[in-house]
Amino acid sequence: MVMGNKTNTYKIYCLLETLSPLTHMMGTSGNESLINREPIIYKNRKVYVPVISGNSIRHRMLRKSGSIYLIKEMGIEGNLNIDQLDFMFYGGRLTQTKTTTNISKIAEMEELFPLFRLLGGSLKNQILAGSLDVWRGLLICEENRETINKYLPEEFQIKERLLPADLFIGNYQYTRGDVKNIRDVSSLTKDAEVISEREKSDLMIYNGQQVNRNSLFFHGFSTKYVSEIEIGCLFHSMQLWSEECGTVGGMAAKGHGRVIINYIMNNIDINISECVISYINHVKNNKENMIKWLQNNFPGRKKRGSDGLLL
Repeated sequence: MVMGNKTNTYKIYCLLETLSPLTHMMGTSGNESLINREPIIYKNRKVYVPVISGNSIRHRMLRKSGSIYLIKEMGIEGNLNIDQLDFMFYGGRLTQTKTTTNISKIAEMEELFPLFRLLGGSLKNQILAGSLDVWRGLLICEENRETINKYLPEEFQIKERLLPADLFIGNYQYTRGDVKNIRDVSSLTKDAEVISEREKSDLMIYNGQQVNRNSLFFHGFSTKYVSEIEIGCLFHSMQLWSEECGTVGGMAAKGHGRVIINYIMNNIDINISECVISYINHVKNNKENMIKWLQNNFPGRKKRGSDGLLL
């Protein structure tokens, strides 16, 4: 926790609108990729409804975008070791059999890094608890309507009947290109094999399921006793994600997963813009100590020399 700042607990309700097909996948069936669905009980039967995992939202919207910002602000691009990268982008991992609880180390991390105060992580011998719960992305459909209403304040609850989940699910199909199908290939290569086999090209077709464009997902965040600087960090990371990529799920390189986000808060007594500015100033004022903390806690892995001794 950032010392000297009042803390509070907030709920942030978010609405994601898909601007392109969403392909947040869970596996394959034969040659077809399957979207992520979860089983729910609806009208006394089990149905499978598309869902976006909280883990995916957490990583894409917050940890990745927030860590890239910190690395750039600290000016340490290209100079992080594998353990530092692992901690910042994936939360780190316990690698020592004997664990401990170092209160001063926890306090220092929470004071310096609002991002990791929110998300938590792991040192080599210690778990660092976070203060943010990320909700799963629930498709706004008739099967989910009652569940979504249980999250929302009464004034925002959905009263009218919605479309069933199956109507939001579609399919995509792509064909992998083949160099032998390039027009006038003979002007680009003199390879006789390419020219002679042009007519024998067999293009690879691949397909899968998708959540269709213009679908809506409800999700949110719960924060536990955080300062306004940490709220600023949360919204700043979401803003960077939205500006730089704004995608969820896979196949972003092919135009999939583009979304826009809208949000409301249950506490309206704070100014989000001021919180974001406070966070940006916090990072600027503490970046040298941030670098020292990373170096002290993740000094790098020792290598063995040619004689087998640790260097």
